[in-house]
This record gives sequence, C-alpha cells and structure tokens, in this order.
Amino acid sequence: MTTQILARGADIHTALGLDLDGNDLAQVATTTFSNGITELSIFKSLEDQSTGRISTTPSSVYELYPDVEEGTILSADINADGFDDIIMAQPSASSNGLTSNGRVVTVFGSATGLDTSNAHVMAGAQNAEHFGSDIAVGDFKANGNSQLVIGSSGFDNTSRTGESNHGRIAMYEWSAESQTDYDLIWNASADHEEMLGASLSVIDSMYGNSHSDLVALQSNWTDGVESNGRLSVFAGTPSGFVWEFNITESTDGAYFGRSMSSGGDLNGDGYGDFVVSNTGSESSPTGYSAIEVFYGSASGFSSTPNNEIQVLSQGRMFGTVVEIIDDINNDGMDELILQELAPLGGCLLYTSDAADE
Repeated sequence: MTTQILARGADIHTALGLDLDGNDLAQVATTTFSNGITELSIFKSLEDQSTGRISTTPSSVYELYPDVEEGTILSADINADGFDDIIMAQPSASSNGLTSNGRVVTVFGSATGLDTSNAHVMAGAQNAEHFGSDIAVGDFKANGNSQLVIGSSGFDNTSRTGESNHGRIAMYEWSAESQTDYDLIWNASADHEEMLGASLSVIDSMYGNSHSDLVALQSNWTDGVESNGRLSVFAGTPSGFVWEFNITESTDGAYFGRSMSSGGDLNGDGYGDFVVSNTGSESSPTGYSAIEVFYGSASGFSSTPNNEIQVLSQGRMFGTVVEIIDDINNDGMDELILQELAPLGGCLLYTSDAADE
C-alpha cells in the first residue's frame, strides 16, 4: 500500500472528488469551510502545471431554491442530443404546498452552453419525502442512453397502513417520444423505517456485461443490536432493475454506508468494484471505523468483502469519504482515495493502490 497525504487542516470539509484535465492529468478537489465561507481547492499533478486550469469566471449560472442545501450534482447527456446536461438535487426543498418534499432539476446543455431558461423540474409528492436524497446516472438498460435514478429516503408506501419512511428508488428515462419529460421506467420501496435511497452508487457492470448496476443505502435499517445501515444491490436489465441481495457490515463501525464509491477497477480484472465505509460522523465521532472492498466478477459481487481495513482505535472517522479514482500511476489498476477526519478536527487524505491491500 502506497500512501500520500494531499492535504491536512482543521477546516478541511467532507467534499472530495477527482477528474482528469485536458491533458489527462489527475486533479483532486476538496473544500475548506471557515467563518461561513466554503473554498474549493484543486490539487494538480506536477506535470504541465501551466495548462488545464479552470476559469474562475462562470460560463452559465442557474439559481436553485435559496436557503436550501444542495444535494448531489451530476452531468450526463440525458436527452441524447450530444451535449451533456446538469442534474441537481435539493432533497430538503419545499414546493407545491408541501414541506421538504424535495426537487430534482435538469438543465440541458446545447451548442452555446447550458440552457438555463428551459430547466426541467421534478418534485416529490409527499411531505418529508426528500425526493432527490441522492441521484445517479448510468446506462442501466444497456440501450445506449442515460437513465436517471432518484432516491427518496422519506417516501411512504401508502398501501402499507400504519407504516412510514420506507424510502424509494425510481428509474427515469427522457422520453424519446415527447422530448419534454421523463418516463418512469421502474421503482421499488423498502420496508417500514428502512429509508431506502438515502445514498446511491453506480457500478460499471459488476457482471462484466453492458449494463450499469446500482447499490442503494437503507440508511435507517438496523438489526436492533449494533448494526446500522444496509446496502441493497440491484442489477441493471432492459426493463429496469432486479434486486440481487443485501449487504450488512462485516467490520466494526458506527454507520455502515457512510460513504460509497464504485465505477472503477481496483484489481485490474476488468470488472467494476465497490468500496463502502463504516464510520461515525462529525456530529457523532464515536466508535470504530473501517472500509470494506468488494470486487466484481462474472458472478457479480459477494455479500461479504474481499478486502477490508479495520481501524482499531475509536473516534478516528476513517473513511468519512471514499472515492475510487482513475489509475494515476499507470499500473493498470485504479486507485482508492479516502478521507479521515481526525478526532480533534482536520483530516488526512490518502491515495493508495487498493490491489496491494
């Protein structure tokens, strides 16, 4: 395992990401939060530092609901016109006379940039539904188009009297016929108080086929003893999803599913892999922490991890954010970057070749 500390400090926050610049060089982004101000920092490869920088002047601006926390923001060519679109979630937004029903906005790209005057808005239909708890995009149907999956962790299955907070995930595809709205392709809810859809992670074909697959978090699931959080694995099919199995923790941690990442090949075998953390939070930095690694194969994932890292001291919050990133050392295997919030504030960011674990 090779480790490199990219940043440390008391004001480093939980946002973390990586992408490649125009020269295919890695850029790692994180944020700091101090005195009510969030600042984005980008760490570049030392190669070719004079090019590939991001302009500080925005080319397009779209204003979301004010004073409402933003959720996940993704880009994909949703309407298959050759231009990427932006999909933004605000799960705690209130609209249509409802409270915290949530909303998801799609702003379409064009030859001249984002068309901010013609955004498409979807909203939850229930109070406290939190429509857009998380969103995910992939070619789940393997038809060459992008489908949008929306999680609604507070969704109530009203057909089950006396129950609430089942949660739901729903797959949508932009209508090729009307070209003005999404078609609902598939949806499923969970059991009482399980809150399915709080977080979503797309797998780049865990079976090695052309379908994207999905892992969805049941954030409020508990075994009633010590395990909190459970993952549901869904395989993509031409008509939507098929539930495969659930995954519960194999390590000792405060909350299984705190962060998830997929979309990369950590061991170089050609199958998509998946990483999940089991740790506390800034508001509750207690207990042990761990990460669990699952390798894809011709038969999919196992319900138990292939690799794991268990931290033996409490309060470390190891794995607050985990992210599989592109191969940056040219060994044919993708890397794993993760964040550890230190017990007294601050964090460490590690990069490692997960195949060496």
